[in-house]
Amino acid sequence: MNVFSIHLSSIVLRKEINITQMAAFCKIDRSSMYKIIHGTRKPSSESLVELISLYLKLTPEESSLLMENYRIVQMGEEKYCRRKAAMAFLKKCFADNPVLSPPSYLSLPDSLFGEMKDIEVLSGKSSILGAIASIFLEERKHSSPSVLIRMKPDEMVIDLIRTLCEQNPPGQDNPIQIQHIVAADEKKELMKSDINNLNLLCTLLPALMNVPHYDLRYFYANLSTGNTCFAFMLYAVITRNCVLQVSENLEFGILHRQPEIVEFFRNTYTDILGGCIPVTMEIRDIRDMLYCGSQRRNGNSFVTFHMGFCMSYMVDEYLLEKYVKKDLPNRSFLLKAALEINEKDRQHFKTAQATIIISHKGIIDFMKTGILPGGPTELRSPIEPSDRLLLLKKYIEMIRSCPAALHIIREPFGSTSSGNQLWLDESLAIILLQNIPGVRRVLMLRDPGLLSLLNDFLHNIPEDICIPPAESLEILQDIYTEYSKKATAAD
Repeated sequence: MNVFSIHLSSIVLRKEINITQMAAFCKIDRSSMYKIIHGTRKPSSESLVELISLYLKLTPEESSLLMENYRIVQMGEEKYCRRKAAMAFLKKCFADNPVLSPPSYLSLPDSLFGEMKDIEVLSGKSSILGAIASIFLEERKHSSPSVLIRMKPDEMVIDLIRTLCEQNPPGQDNPIQIQHIVAADEKKELMKSDINNLNLLCTLLPALMNVPHYDLRYFYANLSTGNTCFAFMLYAVITRNCVLQVSENLEFGILHRQPEIVEFFRNTYTDILGGCIPVTMEIRDIRDMLYCGSQRRNGNSFVTFHMGFCMSYMVDEYLLEKYVKKDLPNRSFLLKAALEINEKDRQHFKTAQATIIISHKGIIDFMKTGILPGGPTELRSPIEPSDRLLLLKKYIEMIRSCPAALHIIREPFGSTSSGNQLWLDESLAIILLQNIPGVRRVLMLRDPGLLSLLNDFLHNIPEDICIPPAESLEILQDIYTEYSKKATAAD
């Protein structure tokens, strides 16, 4: 028996189902239904599983679990788990961020943590979270607040950090500078560790997408066995006046206020940064964007995943000269560097087995506004309607003439108005996050396991996520035709 048949047979037994009647309802013969229940035959399709769920009168949650078990059987557990992890990560990258209400532990009375002893022993997750909130709020009173964190990405902790930082909006004189070190799984079980590491980043994404001045670094867990600093330090949240040591399950903590202990932990934290791998980079200006572009190797195959519209590669010297603002410092040098990267990308599109994923809404947004997501809008003016049509025409011509596979994302996948983007090849993933007004943050992932996992998924993109290439190209052509008619009518 398999995981699907074990699950289905338990439901059938519990509900005392008549197999003959269920088979008739599902329009298959009785013997086939028995074989499915006993695991000697797989269901022929998802629609059959839906009929079985309907006959069994399963709740939406129960139906979802039965369908999940069917997909595990169809794909194999490893492939299914890898796809599920990649799907969850990409959804988080491009999904709308929920508005958070302040957690209850932010309204704790000041007296609970207002007069702490030099050493305070805490127990219970709510006390740990309350202490984190308290020392964050205390640190924020300083002219240049800074918090150092070494802690696993717990969803409640991430929500707390988001809430605390949203109370100190970008643009204030003293935003909190956060540095966070997390431990990635070592490579003992390759498939499992890759999924765990992607899930780790997935949990961190809400903070990375919404908290300004958030610097993330990670190390592999096997480094800790030979590093006494890591072994001694455990999990910790460090400010200029406090150190909160925390157990792995976030249930126990010790809060230190002695200056010499705080200084020791801050120095130790600084020392171990050298053994950590940087993940984030702030895009301050066009120079940083050009640096990211220069890091791409453009291997034999790559994926661009732009919920907006990826036509930046079609911008030539004339259009750059026309729309990049005239008062830009070092304008000539930057234009030349941008042209070199764009030309490299265009040439590579012509030969590489690229997968390009764009959004229908993103295309329409570009045609309406003339803004290309991903670029610093303060450096480039919106593109005029006639030039938008020119870019779209050149883009369609390039797609028709090259081996790249163009897909249009199915809109329920996530927020298609986002300028968030992903560029992926065999050696590097660059993920541009632009959820915070005025802040552009890049994740640069070089972990071979994570790159393999994302490449496997996006080079074999399922049709329930993306529209097939031929149909996608037709949609693109229809948009061009529609806006050409509008331009003609306007003239």
